[in-house]
Amino acid sequence: MRTEQVLFWAAVALYGVSAFSYIIGFMARAEKLFLAGVVTAALGFLPHVASIAWRWGVGGVNPFITTSESIALGMAVTVLLYLVVQLSTSAVRPLGVLVMPVAFTMMGWAGTLQTEVTGQRVPALQSAWLWVHIVGATTGFSAVLIAAALGLLYLLKQRGQGGLYDRLPRRSRPSTPSATASWSAASRSTA
Repeated sequence: MRTEQVLFWAAVALYGVSAFSYIIGFMARAEKLFLAGVVTAALGFLPHVASIAWRWGVGGVNPFITTSESIALGMAVTVLLYLVVQLSTSAVRPLGVLVMPVAFTMMGWAGTLQTEVTGQRVPALQSAWLWVHIVGATTGFSAVLIAAALGLLYLLKQRGQGGLYDRLPRRSRPSTPSATASWSAASRSTA
C-alpha cells in the first residue's frame, strides 16, 4: 500500500472515531466524548493534509483532478473550518454530531473512487484562474456545510424541550444588525 493511501485511510479511521465519539457523547450527554471527538478530528486532519500533500508533491497530482481528490480537498477544508469554529467557541460543541459523520462518510466514499491519474493535464486545467475557482468552491462548500449544521442545531433547539435538546447551545439574540434582522424575521415567522 502506498504512503498516501495509508495516510488517507488513517484520516478516514480517525474521522470515524471522531464521528462516533460525538454521536455517543451526544446521546450519553458526556462532555468528555465531545472532547475526544475534537481531538480525534484534529488528529485525523493531520494525515488527511499529509495525504493530499504527498500525492500532490511526490505524485504530481493536483488535488482537484478526479472526483476523489475534489471530495478529499473539500473535506479537508470542511474539517479545518469546523476545527476553527470548535476552538473559537465552546457554545457549539454538539456541532461535531452533524459535521464529522458527513466528513467520515464523504471521505470513505472518496476512498472508493480513488484512481491512478496518468498523462498530461488538459490546457483548461493549467489556468491560474482554476485556483481561484478551486479555493472559492471548496471554501464555499465547507462554509455551507458548517452553516447548515449550525442551522439544524438551532432548529432542533428551538423545537425541542429536555432530553437531548438540552445539549444544544442556547439561543441568544445576535449582536450584529444583519443577524438581528434575520433573527427578528425568523422569530416572527415561527411565532
